[in-house]
Formats: sequence, structure tokens, C-alpha cells
Amino acid sequence: MPLALYLGIDAGQGHTDAVIGDDQGTVLGRGHGGPSGDHPEEHGGRETVRQSLETAIRGALDAASAGSIAHVHFAGVHCAMTSAHNEKASILTSLIKGDQIEVT
Repeated sequence: MPLALYLGIDAGQGHTDAVIGDDQGTVLGRGHGGPSGDHPEEHGGRETVRQSLETAIRGALDAASAGSIAHVHFAGVHCAMTSAHNEKASILTSLIKGDQIEVT
């Protein structure tokens, strides 16, 4: 049976960190990306957020040997972001698939 994978993301103004774990609480991989920005509605802001999230998630998936971002389905995702939660949540959900995705 495949492992249930969980994704945690800290997406802030200075950097973006992602961690993937299993249902036993074991950390399988970590990834890092650039700043997720404070204003995705500004020119280029949406792309900056998308690139930072994608880089961090891909890095964590690679470190976990868990497959590609297009093929992994997470059992749960929690992402802590600075401001513009709805805008950034739509960017995140365009990148990943998951049973439960929460953005705060």
C-alpha cells in the first residue's frame, strides 16, 4: 500500500519552505524556495508566488523520492502564508492535488 503523504508549507516574505511527511510523522523530505511575496495582485507577484511554491514543493518531493508534482496526491496539505490567502490558495491548488488543503 502506498504511503499517505502530507505537505506542510511555510510561505513567507523572506522564503518558502516545504516539508513532506508520512502518516507516521516521519519527515521524508524538505524543500526551499524564494519569497512568496506579500502582494500577488501586483505586477509579476502571482508568478513569483507560483515559482517559490513550486520550487519548494518540487525540492521536498525530490528529497523524499516521492515522484513528480503532477502525479502526487497528498492526503493533507497545510500552508501558512502572509496575507492575500485566497489569491495564494488558488495558486497553490493549481500546483498540487490533495484530499484536504488548508491555507492560513
